[in-house]
Amino acid sequence: MNYDIDLFNKRLEFVYKNYYLMGRPNPVSGSKDVFPKELGGTLISTWLHGNKRRIHDLSLKNVIEKKVIAKNVMDNSVRNIMFLARINYIYKNYVLMGKLNPIQKDNDRFPEELDGALIGPWLQAQKYNIKMMKDNHMAQAIIMNSEINYLAELVKYIIVYKKIPPRGTLFSNNTLMVSFLEDNKKLIYENREEDNYLGLLAKLLEQLDENYFNDLEDEKFLRK
Repeated sequence: MNYDIDLFNKRLEFVYKNYYLMGRPNPVSGSKDVFPKELGGTLISTWLHGNKRRIHDLSLKNVIEKKVIAKNVMDNSVRNIMFLARINYIYKNYVLMGKLNPIQKDNDRFPEELDGALIGPWLQAQKYNIKMMKDNHMAQAIIMNSEINYLAELVKYIIVYKKIPPRGTLFSNNTLMVSFLEDNKKLIYENREEDNYLGLLAKLLEQLDENYFNDLEDEKFLRK
């Protein structure tokens, strides 16, 4: 069976540019997204599934064929430049401006020179990579600004519904509010006297449940 490597590369490039770089998830089973006519017009999800192993093997290679890198996927140095440029853009236009980072439901986009991708989905997809940039103050500030999104949503929920979010309640990005509270309970407790979102959240939680932080109080007592 003859394999059309040129068509494969062009389709790979199409998915990379129109989904990954645009901050959009790849089409899955049931999606009607198709390649353009010049690339065969086939369902993208079907092609991705059928070539899953081939794409996986390609991504595992230490050095992908130079032609594929240069012509179809964009090499690592260019991707790194794009990544850092987007970090810089978010830092300057949101963190330094005192604005919360865009989230999944927002329509904020990068400018055209940064490919015009939706910022919220891109941030969500790249959150781990941004967190790993420990020595980059812009990246760490962006992560902290993302956490404020969660805190703001939690504060709003508690004020509106006058209750602690029950299990199953979701943030706007479909993650669990309870999981965030459990993972950050100690941080919230330690900032309960501060004049910020963490301090306000701590006060609201204690108003609704005076025993909410008892386990941490007990832990503090036992350490003395």
